[in-house]
Amino acid sequence: MPPNIKIVNYCYISSVRQCVKNYWNIQNRDRRLDFLSSLIEVLPKQTSRKRKPESHKQRKVTAFYFLVVNGLRVSVCKKCFQKTFAETNKAIEQVLKNKYTNNSMRLIELDKRGKGSPKNTITAETKEIVRSHLLSITNYESHYTRRDSSRKYIPTHWTLAALYEEFKIKYPDVKVNRKFYETQFHDLNLAIKVPNKDTCMTCDRLITLNSNQDKPELSVALKVHQKQADLAYSMKKENKLISKENPQHQTFTLDLQQCLPTTVITSSLAFYKRQLWTYNLTIHNCDSNQAFCYLWNETLANRGANEKLLIPGHTHMEGDSDHSVIEKKKKYNGQIEHPHDWAKLIRQCEKKILCKSLK
Repeated sequence: MPPNIKIVNYCYISSVRQCVKNYWNIQNRDRRLDFLSSLIEVLPKQTSRKRKPESHKQRKVTAFYFLVVNGLRVSVCKKCFQKTFAETNKAIEQVLKNKYTNNSMRLIELDKRGKGSPKNTITAETKEIVRSHLLSITNYESHYTRRDSSRKYIPTHWTLAALYEEFKIKYPDVKVNRKFYETQFHDLNLAIKVPNKDTCMTCDRLITLNSNQDKPELSVALKVHQKQADLAYSMKKENKLISKENPQHQTFTLDLQQCLPTTVITSSLAFYKRQLWTYNLTIHNCDSNQAFCYLWNETLANRGANEKLLIPGHTHMEGDSDHSVIEKKKKYNGQIEHPHDWAKLIRQCEKKILCKSLK
């Protein structure tokens, strides 16, 4: 009984698929090419002829290509071999070249692509020069966010372009592009901008004196002052945690916003006139995140005594966020012609703030 053609074809295709699967399961490309080399035999050419008189191609060897089918090597043409393994003609030609050049039937020369060092490689020494230059620029810490961030700030008169030009002038023989320079700038956690929060007069004074005189006692005094400020913030944080866990406790912060002028108009005449000041005392409930603003103007009362738990100059509290919302609203609201307009503006803020005008 003759064999079933469908079964024979199925066995043939399954065996070829397994051969191709084994090939692509090899992760290393050099070993994959070695696999192809094992399926190619190279013999000296027997005959040759020139198809065209002007042709200069001289075939040196004769190549035979095989597929493993059911454990047997089956001869196939080059096109079938190439398409079966989904390889390019360039890869097959490279295998052939290595095979007859190295006189090897199996192992081929290792792939050297991507192994050499790029010509534009920047050395560790050059990198250190760039970083040293960036760190030599005067920098300072953010005032209120010092506890949560190690970012340093460079004065606002600098730009990245100006820093790079300064570097090229100082180190004319060191060749780095601007992109690499900026990458090192960001890796050092530097920024060019004024911190969003006001600075402390005591901190500024001690830092300035220390930079000019370089006295150890000034550094100690600065650390003691900052430690006291951090301790006060820690106490406030502990109180917020206690009130969050115990509903019988609540934590409030009080902050008096900077004086609000009336009127706020675009006319230059207002600059030369004495303005009426409106005061805003903000009480912020840290548990519900609800802010209460109490407004009065200087015809009703002045500002009273100022007693604070936090260290002067380190008094950033939740109320400052409420005040920033008010300042932002004022920027786009238009004119303020009466103290009552301040209350109206506050009530229109995106963040819900309850406002009470005192009489």
